[in-house]
Amino acid sequence: MVAILGDQREKRSRGVYVELFGEKVPTSKGVVMLAMRTGSPVMPVYLRREGFLRYTIVFCEPIEMERKGNIEELIY
Repeated sequence: MVAILGDQREKRSRGVYVELFGEKVPTSKGVVMLAMRTGSPVMPVYLRREGFLRYTIVFCEPIEMERKGNIEELIY
């Protein structure tokens, strides 16, 4: 298992644009490229605040990456 903080803003020239709260923002394509090249699913995980210094870790359903075609073309 590998944990990667994949929601960080990327430089505009290197990022892939995705919609976040109704706006297009640049993000890294590293997580998707790694998953597509290895065939591994991506499992979204986040923390939900439950009070002062109390959090619950929430694991979402794994996302399988579609691997049909050229990886570079699919990501852009």
